[in-house]
Amino acid sequence: MNKSHINLYSLIAFITLMCLPQIMGCSSSDNNVGGVPVIPYYLAFEVISPQVVLSGHCLPVVIYQPNTNPRIDQKQALTLSCPERTGFGSVKLKRGMGSQLIDMNWALGDVTELSVNVHNELGVTVSEFQVRVITDPVNRELSGVLSPTEMVWDSTAIIQISDEVTIPAGNELTIQPGTIIELSENARVIVEGRVSCKGTRENPVVFSSDYSGLPWGEIDHRSSGSEYRYTFFTNGGGDGSRSFGHSQSQPV
Repeated sequence: MNKSHINLYSLIAFITLMCLPQIMGCSSSDNNVGGVPVIPYYLAFEVISPQVVLSGHCLPVVIYQPNTNPRIDQKQALTLSCPERTGFGSVKLKRGMGSQLIDMNWALGDVTELSVNVHNELGVTVSEFQVRVITDPVNRELSGVLSPTEMVWDSTAIIQISDEVTIPAGNELTIQPGTIIELSENARVIVEGRVSCKGTRENPVVFSSDYSGLPWGEIDHRSSGSEYRYTFFTNGGGDGSRSFGHSQSQPV
């Protein structure tokens, strides 16, 4: 597999959206029922976001309008709110798609469960989703060449990579739905075998930086056959020695 030299935030949106099902939203011929606004099916929105986020980290959110005509340059601004925080965040959509990293530094202490509502420019709720905030996670630290017993990562622990991890040739790393992978500054994953990342719409996989907030390095594929489904890559591409000055980008 050839490495793609593309902007990181384009990668976030592409890898997440390329696998989205064409799901229809609610449908109704009336504009309201009992005085409560009803959103017709063609205005419904789908949200892709992890169900779990670490306290103090950013929450990646993708919002998608399945029935938008991509040839129409339509722009929309959606706002997010929850009982614990009115100004939870916002997502700008262009041609029916948009993504954002939501700052969760305020979600500390006793906040563990969030019910997030998505509102359109008229203030009407068009979607909602749930997020669980973890303040004391179980961690699993990995480094060096992975052994056969380390070839499955899952959501029972936060995968922490502080330096360089290698999947050797002839081995396949399986990443289960809902897994969170934290990488330290400039940390890299070298893939000489294969990766099967099995994120789902309900439980995407997240690659992100650790608590330092410093950008991690890259996933370096040196063989073919890897597959990533519903996977977020955030705050990567931080290894300056791998950058391409003319495009201000590097392999991720």
